Amino acid sequence: MTTFDNVTLALTIRETYTPTLKTLDSILEYTPKDVKIVFVASNIPPEIMKGVEERAQSNNIEIVYVDSYLSPNQARNLATKNIQTEYVVFIDNDALVSENWLEPLIQCAEEEKAAIVSPLIFERYPVWKYVHIAGGESKIEIRNGTERVCYQKPFFTHHDLVENPIDFERSETTLVEFHAVLVRKDFLDKTGGLDEKIRCMYEEWDMCIQAQEMGLKIFFEPKSMVAYLAPLEASEDDIRYFDLRWSELWLEESIERLKTKYDLTPNTGNLKVGKGFVKDHRLHKYGNLRKMIASVLGPKVSSVIMNRVVGKWERYTNSLKIRPQYKSWKEYTENMQS
Repeated sequence: MTTFDNVTLALTIRETYTPTLKTLDSILEYTPKDVKIVFVASNIPPEIMKGVEERAQSNNIEIVYVDSYLSPNQARNLATKNIQTEYVVFIDNDALVSENWLEPLIQCAEEEKAAIVSPLIFERYPVWKYVHIAGGESKIEIRNGTERVCYQKPFFTHHDLVENPIDFERSETTLVEFHAVLVRKDFLDKTGGLDEKIRCMYEEWDMCIQAQEMGLKIFFEPKSMVAYLAPLEASEDDIRYFDLRWSELWLEESIERLKTKYDLTPNTGNLKVGKGFVKDHRLHKYGNLRKMIASVLGPKVSSVIMNRVVGKWERYTNSLKIRPQYKSWKEYTENMQS
């Protein structure tokens, strides 16, 4: 029988604040009461903070409040700073967990001696219909004899599991994502924690590459199910952090870090693909605008306008809009490092 005194949940902000209480309620409903939750409330709006504090009064929740924006890896490292349990489960604040989601992750780690275990992760509404990632591949790929390329590929992305069922089985993998993932604490200790110079994306690729280089096992455990659900509506507080989270500045700093750390060839593989992802992902906050244009001009025209007009304008103005957030984050980060 699985015990839960060897695991701690590290809950952090992914890209917006709005889903936090819904995520926390999901975790509290389907997670054993004795499992501790460490929540890093980085610059969280007061009304959401109040809801977290109310839940913390009757549950095993430790709140770590920081009056600053944090990158995801900064927040994860802060959450794990005082954790002493054998396992840490990183989970984003825009995820929903299913019944009996935690036990299979621990069982897999113990039975397979795995350092990292990923659940089956879903996306979009209706919940538990579309796969987001079911394992995958990450590696440094050698091309043309000399190029060192960042390569990652999630498996079964966007697959409709209701219309086309798949009987997934536990298996080794080389790619996970941070929506929810179990990690052995001693692995984090050996690596000195997650790399905080990777600000925007590629955090999962970096962690998986380090595990592979250390000869450690990574597993996919489909008996555990978690859903990543982007917010349908974004508040002004959400957008301020969202713009920094997916900013050109954080993206370029992340790319530069990976190039230096792994001697990667610039503008190849996922270092190149990631730029397009960030550009497209920033358009998610214009959901209402997209719907309005589509209702008048149709979805095809709406897509063209969003990508060619709004997208270009967004990229041009992003570095200007996020200057106050970037400045305050940089000051906090430099003070913590000094």
